Amino acid sequence: MLKEELLPNGADLPNSYYEAKKIIRDLGLSYNKIDACTNDCMLYWKDDILLDSCKICGASRWKVNKHTGETRNKKGKKIASKSLRKPNRIRTCLLYLIQDLLLLRLYFPLKARLQRLFMSTKTSSLMTWHKDERINDGIMRHPADSMAWKSFDELHPSFAIEPRNVQLGLASDGFQPFRNSKSSHSIWPVVLIPYNLPPWLCMKQENFILSMLIPGPNGPGDAIDTYLQPLIEELKELWEVGIETFDASTKQNFKLHASLLWTINAFPAYGNISGWSTKGKLACPSCNKDTSSIRLTNCKKQCFMGHRRYLPKDHRWRNDKKSFDDTIEKRLPPKTCSGIDILNQVQDLEGEPLTKDPKKKRKISHEKRNDNWNKKSIFLELPYWKSLLLRHNLDVMHIEKNICDNIMGTIMNVKGKTKDTINTRLDLKEMNIRPELHPIQRGEKVEVPTACYTLSPEDKHKLCLFLKNLKVPDGACPEGSIAEGYIANECMTLCSREFAQNHIDNAQNLSDAEWDREFIEWFKDRVAQLHKTDNSRLMEDLLSLSHGPTKYSTHSNGYIVNGYRFHVEDHDQMLRTQNCGVVVVGENDKNSENVDYYGILTDVIELQFISDRRVILFRCNWFDVYDKIKGIKRDEYDFVSVNPSRFLKTNEPFVLANQASQVFYASDNSNRGWHVVRKTQPRDSYEMGKQMDDEDDVVDLESPSQKKQKTTDR
Repeated sequence: MLKEELLPNGADLPNSYYEAKKIIRDLGLSYNKIDACTNDCMLYWKDDILLDSCKICGASRWKVNKHTGETRNKKGKKIASKSLRKPNRIRTCLLYLIQDLLLLRLYFPLKARLQRLFMSTKTSSLMTWHKDERINDGIMRHPADSMAWKSFDELHPSFAIEPRNVQLGLASDGFQPFRNSKSSHSIWPVVLIPYNLPPWLCMKQENFILSMLIPGPNGPGDAIDTYLQPLIEELKELWEVGIETFDASTKQNFKLHASLLWTINAFPAYGNISGWSTKGKLACPSCNKDTSSIRLTNCKKQCFMGHRRYLPKDHRWRNDKKSFDDTIEKRLPPKTCSGIDILNQVQDLEGEPLTKDPKKKRKISHEKRNDNWNKKSIFLELPYWKSLLLRHNLDVMHIEKNICDNIMGTIMNVKGKTKDTINTRLDLKEMNIRPELHPIQRGEKVEVPTACYTLSPEDKHKLCLFLKNLKVPDGACPEGSIAEGYIANECMTLCSREFAQNHIDNAQNLSDAEWDREFIEWFKDRVAQLHKTDNSRLMEDLLSLSHGPTKYSTHSNGYIVNGYRFHVEDHDQMLRTQNCGVVVVGENDKNSENVDYYGILTDVIELQFISDRRVILFRCNWFDVYDKIKGIKRDEYDFVSVNPSRFLKTNEPFVLANQASQVFYASDNSNRGWHVVRKTQPRDSYEMGKQMDDEDDVVDLESPSQKKQKTTDR
């Protein structure tokens, strides 16, 4: 066999695909397949596992041969019409199973997966990060900083007292798995996120728990509750009973419990998950029955008004009739419905069949009910669900994209994309607002006035040209977020002050060059003296620094640090992205205020010190940020523009690489020849606030292994 020729003796590779699947199953990486009614009425599981037809709509469980009428295939096996793939309550398809076999750690059953989080000493210690290491300074960086989490802890102290108990989030939405297929097909994954971990870990794909795949070809709609039954049952068990779990960090067993904090969905899926229809005149689930909307006669759409209700009572916009809908707003914001209120509203929907069979599905009249409920959500079966402060969240990605598309389509007046149509103008006229936009009848023709927000052909050309020439930084580089070793500025400041204090008398008669030489000799002798009685890591770094760098240095075209990927200017010109923009915070000698220094990276230099220590320097051309007229400008919206033709005349072009953050420069259309500066935030990088620690003052000079990992494009 080819296996015997390629592999060394004693290799224990499975002889067949079937044997490989057995190994996967023994590892807990296989998936369970639960048959479902073709109309999404029920699952064939537990007491119903042996049924041949749906007990709600009567549809056959099995696929029927159209020609013979048989329910068995040629091999005599029955094939289900529809199945829920619940990979041991968590897995997906063969692709994921292969990945699991290689990594041996992804996508396990919920209980087993939660237990495995505590089997590693590294991961288990991080499962209490939200309690032990989170900075509580009033800034929300993690779900544990939210009012929803804190409210949950107050209402359920027996759960909160054990920080290892897991808080989960649930996300779900449909997607088309066949990108190039003309036929529509929708598969809905249900994903759980363990929030105990720090933000840079809990949102990593490898820490997501895929709970189930709901099959197509169409989305489940409100019947998604049918497929969520096994997960809800498992969540109830984890809340009420828990599971015995071994904690590798403490070498002890404990009873692990878990709860679901909230769900995360796009707006349409929000309706399927919560049960409140996101269509019609009461589409807002937050405003509930108090949603303010009107029906537009010409556009045939609902228009949601009353946003000024959320403003303070004395806000001037409440009395601004002209800019809004020609009314004065005196109403208070809608009252937020509690979980008890929701439960009371949907109590009469208990037991309503969730089916797509039109003969069995009961039409719910929102007009008669005076609300938008379609069902009682299965999540209300969770004992704690009605006590949650925030039960459902909206996925802002979809909202941002839709708003951006609508704005761009409107200002560019793109046919079929703009929201500024003749029907829109007729509705404005009917509402008697914005008279400058009303259509004007001229004989048989209707003239539509140009709106102030519609771009002229010249402006459209400028915008398209700007977007065409815009170069933004590459994607984030989390590998570079490992802290670069260097001697902290505080150490140098302290030494400089001590030197100045001891040599204050001689300083007045020394030139700058003489001062530098004398300081270097003093610093070297002083550190050598201190090192005799102190061999700590700090003193080792200072000793290496005091001897100065070797005469050899290395230059490179790029470097990854602080989560950013930097390239030198010459290398950047060959790319369609821009990674040479640099900003550092420095001190203005004139008034000792912090100043943002903007520049262009021209060289990456690696200095080598004794004991194999290294320091990375960035050499930059710095823009003139002192001249507030010809060098730098700040407009009314706090946008900063720099003049790329004016640079600082300085003999200090270098900064430590770890001091640099990244910016990119875009052409400023309002100031010809100038560039607008935009700061960037690296993905997977989080500002967690300052934590007082003995090791915060200084870190090591960079080791060779760190250098190898971070230097790029040499």
